Amino acid sequence: MLSSAKYSLFGATLTKTCHNCGSLLKIDKMDLKDERAGQIFILEKVPVFICKKCKETWVPEVLLKEFKKHAKLRSVKYGRRER
Repeated sequence: MLSSAKYSLFGATLTKTCHNCGSLLKIDKMDLKDERAGQIFILEKVPVFICKKCKETWVPEVLLKEFKKHAKLRSVKYGRRER
């Protein structure tokens, strides 16, 4: 029964079981960090899926893309180009 149940978060849909070990997933929050051109960008308390057993973490793709887009724009805005 658990394998057919799904979580949906910001357009990302995952089964409630881990693809790696088969254990249950939970929705939790974590910080995302990205370093570009000597600057560190942090987005705090982002909702993610975390396996209760192996701790594998999945960030909804839509959130990850937005975060990376904003980090890239900020690095260009402040005159620091990626290498």
